[in-house]
Amino acid sequence: MGNVAEHLGTFVERMVREETRVELCICPPLPRELVEQYASVPPYEGHEYEAPPGTPVRGMSAHASVEDYSRLRGTMLWTEGDATSRHTYLLPLSDSSEFLALGVTLPSAEVVFAAKGLLVENLGTLIRHVRDEQSFVELYARPPLPPEVLARYLSPLS
Repeated sequence: MGNVAEHLGTFVERMVREETRVELCICPPLPRELVEQYASVPPYEGHEYEAPPGTPVRGMSAHASVEDYSRLRGTMLWTEGDATSRHTYLLPLSDSSEFLALGVTLPSAEVVFAAKGLLVENLGTLIRHVRDEQSFVELYARPPLPPEVLARYLSPLS
């Protein structure tokens, strides 16, 4: 367990050095009991909690029009907006070796950039890149954006 912005990229890089296969999954292909042993909702005293319904973006892929991050590396991703409004949302895709990154300014929910990348080759670099440009980095199964905004970048697999 760790912080996305501080630990995820270096963790993936370390696993690759140790010759481990790395995947980013919404719902890991493991027995439910094993997942629940390590990932559970913390108890909230005096509050009821219901687990979320099935995974919201299962079977989603990035539109072909979404730029590959490898082409954007070394360029300025954030060309506008106050640094406190910059949020980079990372999403796992149906191909567990890929991710989608959406650069969003809040509260307007305007997407400044959209990039897809390979988990092993690009994730650590992208996280360092957006943090250097003073963006918050967050990992979501479904980011807090309107469905019509997400539909511009994600499509169901056929």
